Amino acid sequence: MAPSNYVPGISRRQLTPLYDTFVNAAGAIGPDIALFARTAAANGINVTNMTRANQLPGTDNFTVQALRIVPVAVTEADWILMLKGFICRLIRGRAVELEAGLEYFASGAGLTTPLATSTTAVGNGQADPRAVADLGDSPIQITGGDQFEVHLIGPAAVTVAAGVWVRVYLDGYFEKGVQ
Repeated sequence: MAPSNYVPGISRRQLTPLYDTFVNAAGAIGPDIALFARTAAANGINVTNMTRANQLPGTDNFTVQALRIVPVAVTEADWILMLKGFICRLIRGRAVELEAGLEYFASGAGLTTPLATSTTAVGNGQADPRAVADLGDSPIQITGGDQFEVHLIGPAAVTVAAGVWVRVYLDGYFEKGVQ
């Protein structure tokens, strides 16, 4: 829709995180895994909720209040390799806005005890939303049309023994134009 269809100065808030998922079979992964470059239309809503690769629609703004990394399906040994081999970097435009080791971005989600059909359950922090390291009084603003991406970066690829399914969330909220 053309921006002229929107009411000037009026927006609505939507409390939905942005997310994207890294899925890979056993073998080498990295050294640079780029996220938020896919769309739900092409990859499925279970993988990402992005409508455009690396950007929001022109009338949307998103306030990032936390970044979370959730190992959905990863063996403990492979997760340890990823924790040792990668850092996470949030880039907006050409600026690095946030950078730290994967373990810093606790998920506050996931399993804390093994399932009956599994010998291990892997998490990134306690399955408690209070475990998330939020950005406090310094949220990151992503405006419509801004290029942004999240990278899991290491000096070299790591070789995982089993497949991995890791989801990255940008927690926060949308400000969307009202028609």
